[in-house]
Amino acid sequence: MRFGLGVPTGTEGLMYPVPYADAGEAVELAVQAERLGFDSVWGNDHVTTQGYVREEFDTPPRYYDPFAYLSYVAALTSRIRLATAIMVLPFRNPVVAANSSRPAPRPSPAPPTGTPICTRRSPPRPGPPGRGSATASRGSTAIRPCARPRATPPRPTPPAGRAWSAG
Repeated sequence: MRFGLGVPTGTEGLMYPVPYADAGEAVELAVQAERLGFDSVWGNDHVTTQGYVREEFDTPPRYYDPFAYLSYVAALTSRIRLATAIMVLPFRNPVVAANSSRPAPRPSPAPPTGTPICTRRSPPRPGPPGRGSATASRGSTAIRPCARPRATPPRPTPPAGRAWSAG
């Protein structure tokens, strides 16, 4: 059996009270999870505060970008697997999202687990049928080729007729 830990990158006011964990405490949770033998940590992408959360708490919740958070955690850990529980694609540039979710070099054999992609806002925005997820559909299409890992980076083609060096 494997155990993972959901870290508070976007859950204040939703699953936990406000304030719950500052950035340093959220990172320490992941480091301690590895020390305690957890198999993975999962961040949550959340980029805006729902109305009911704003109404319930005097202090706004703290949301941390899961990709920046997991990159920082990767530098402090060596074994634990890193993943996002969800990525809200309609709020992100698809090319930046693809590059952010691409496995990065890490001094660890544990690769990132994955990035499920949310293709719908909550609550759905009103509009003609079939148009509400158009941004997400275009984003999903754009992400596919960017998110595929490459075995080796492509070599630049030298311009014809000139001496050229790739460095």
